[in-house]
Amino acid sequence: MKRVLLIAYDFPPRGGTGVFRVLKFARYLPEWGWQPVVITIDGAGPHPDPGLLAELPADLEVLRVSAPGAGRPSDVVTSSPAGGAAPAKWRASLRQWIVPDPQIAWVPVAVQAATKRLRQGDIAAMITSGPPFSTHLAGWWLKRRHPRLPWLMDMRDLWSEGAAQHALVPYKLNRMLEQRCLRLADRTTVVSEGIRDLTIRRLDADPARISTLTNGFDPSDFPSASDRTGTHEHVPAEPLRLRYVGTIAESRAVSAQGCIAALHQLYSEGIDRRHMQVQLIGSFGASIHNAAARLINAGIVEILPFMPHARALERMREADVLLLVLMDDWEGRIAHSNKLFEYLALGRPILAVAPEGEATRLIAAQGAGLSASPSDTPAIVAALRQFMAWHVAGELSGTALDPQRLQQFHRRELASQLARLLDDLQPAAAHPAGRI
Repeated sequence: MKRVLLIAYDFPPRGGTGVFRVLKFARYLPEWGWQPVVITIDGAGPHPDPGLLAELPADLEVLRVSAPGAGRPSDVVTSSPAGGAAPAKWRASLRQWIVPDPQIAWVPVAVQAATKRLRQGDIAAMITSGPPFSTHLAGWWLKRRHPRLPWLMDMRDLWSEGAAQHALVPYKLNRMLEQRCLRLADRTTVVSEGIRDLTIRRLDADPARISTLTNGFDPSDFPSASDRTGTHEHVPAEPLRLRYVGTIAESRAVSAQGCIAALHQLYSEGIDRRHMQVQLIGSFGASIHNAAARLINAGIVEILPFMPHARALERMREADVLLLVLMDDWEGRIAHSNKLFEYLALGRPILAVAPEGEATRLIAAQGAGLSASPSDTPAIVAALRQFMAWHVAGELSGTALDPQRLQQFHRRELASQLARLLDDLQPAAAHPAGRI
């Protein structure tokens, strides 16, 4: 069994979507000959989910280190619009000047812990996973001092080319740091083919050293096959239940405005809580709370705070339709939402309020639901009316999934792909330790 140093800021008992990719790697990599040694931040974070600790192998070595001021400022609110959108936008604007992110304060102590662990001499490779992207700076520093240690940089999101990069100076600095990491890393993984193509084209990444390793789902998170196929007993008297699980930060709140406008239009036409109920579960910008206030008072929309993964899955299983919301921009076209794969696994129909791109093509290929552009309110209204008509007629059933196509998104299969990439890096091929 070879050991791999896995450096990740987000790890149980912290909760949130950023945790699951690394958690599942830590769980399943040993089946493919790699035993992780995890270095992560100490503490449970703003959204603790201690139930996730039960998924960790009993013999997993986890080194938890902390640093003053290493918290993660957020531009979202979790349960109410108190404070308003302006302070959140101000915090988001300030955050972009901390390059690459506020978690940079954690990097020195993470490097110190990693250096001490490497002295034992049994580590065969290293993985860094981000965001936060400062985690990759820890990998860069360690690789420079241990040039024969293979380094795989796992990119769960866009870094310098992300839509959140607005100011020129932080963008230039982030771009420089990202390019240096891409040049020094032996292998880089990204979560979609669109992001891979962009990274090669915009950042001059070596195509031979960058691979697509998508997000996915774990069948063990779903207790039975009937839950995954989403079969429900039709009760015409019940309202159509739509559920969204995730985060929409204040800086991304415009992505939901078309959907909220569509709900307002239906409400003005006489649709009320007897016909439709929408639950938004997670963290949402203040402007979303404000825009939906009338719908909340009418009982059509309910906004609930973050909840542990197991409870969130229960809410999704109970839904008639699962709601996916992506930004109407180039980033929304090339990226997959992490939650999409669990939506597909549950087999409930999906309403994708998203631009035409990788996510909508995947939904169409699975026959998993309907799509409408985030800025096309009439199309969203039409899709909601269609779902309501199917619901009233008793024709809104689980989607017919293709098990063979879904197999590639199983977390165990994705861990096997990661293991093969690590195997390919053995023995280590050293980069020059000079100026990068």
